[in-house]
Amino acid sequence: MKSDRTELKALNSPIFKWCEGFLFRNWWVLVILILCLILYEQGVNSYKDQQVYLSTRMEDLVQEKQLLRQQQEDIRLQIYSQSDPDWIELTLMRVLGVVPDGQKKMYFQKSSIE
Repeated sequence: MKSDRTELKALNSPIFKWCEGFLFRNWWVLVILILCLILYEQGVNSYKDQQVYLSTRMEDLVQEKQLLRQQQEDIRLQIYSQSDPDWIELTLMRVLGVVPDGQKKMYFQKSSIE
C-alpha cells in the first residue's frame, strides 16, 4: 500500500507535471532534435567514407608518382649517356640491328614443323 502511495505522489509531483506539460507543448522541438541527430550521423558516416576514399586515392597517387620519378630518372640517364660511344653502339645494335665490324649477325627462324 505504501509503495502505491509513493508512486501516486511521484506522478502528482509538480516536477512530473511540469515535464509532462513541457513535452506535450513542445513535442516539435524533440522531433527536430531527433532529425538533427539523424542528419548529423549521416554526415559523419559520409565524412568517414570520403576519408577512406581519399586516403586510398592518395596512396595510389604516391605510387604513381614514384613510378613516374623512376621513369624520369631512366630517361635522364639515357639522355646523359647519349654522348657515350659504347651506349650509342649498344643502341644501334639493339634498335636497328647494326653489327660491328668483325662480328656476324645470326637470324633464328622458328621451325615450321607441324
